Parts: sequence; C-alpha cells; structure tokens
Amino acid sequence: MVWRERPLNLDHDIIPFWEGLKAHQFHLFCCRRCGAAYWPYAYCRNHDDIPELEEMEWRPTSGRGRVFVFNVVHQVTHPAYAGEVPYVLAMVELEEGPLFPTRIVGCEPSEVSIGLPVEVQYEDVPAAGHTLPLFRPRRG
Repeated sequence: MVWRERPLNLDHDIIPFWEGLKAHQFHLFCCRRCGAAYWPYAYCRNHDDIPELEEMEWRPTSGRGRVFVFNVVHQVTHPAYAGEVPYVLAMVELEEGPLFPTRIVGCEPSEVSIGLPVEVQYEDVPAAGHTLPLFRPRRG
C-alpha cells in the first residue's frame, strides 16, 4: 500500500513514541510525579507547578484498552485503501486513560462493538522504516 511505503514526517517530540513501536513497545507520555498518561504528548494537568515538560517522560505501557467509539468505512477514500474496505476506524480508551485513534484488525467489522477489549498489534513496515500501532480483539 502506498501509505505504508512512505517514510513518516515526524515532529521531533513524538519520535520516542515511534521508536518504541519499532521495539514493539507502546509508549505514552507520562507524568513522573503522579503517573498520569497522555496521548498525544501534553503537560500534566494535575500539577500547576510543573514548568514546561520537565516532569514528563515517554514510558512503555500495556497497549491494551477497549473500543470507545468506532466507524465502519465502506467507501474507498484514497487509492491506497483499494481492496481494504470495509475496515474499522476507532478510538480506543487505553487502560492508562487516554483515547487513541487507530484501526481495528484481526476480526470482521461486524464483530466490533463499543467496549470490546483490544490490544495493540504491531505492523512492521520495513520499506518505510516504521511500525504501525493497530489494535485487535484481546486474546485470552
């Protein structure tokens, strides 16, 4: 697919997230003081006294959550998706709290429901030099 073959144009601050994916680790931006997790990276809203981002760091997390909301796409919106419809776009509520936008894979679109337990599935894309974080129904 065309979109899977292009290198990512990344903001410098998000590079640790993508490096984690290459190592098959799902990182979130976490507060060192209280452990609150954020996606995308942000300041911790629990502390008024933390200047800038000095109390924040990227940490490996569970990569698990539940489908919060989803949409089944039936129409090809870009040539790269030809032959892939229908597919499911979703917001996953991660166990650590943040919502994460993704695709649900590993099941039929009709099997996806709000609250479905899911886990990250890493899709390595060697031609582009990155790994995609897709989600599938949780095993076991």
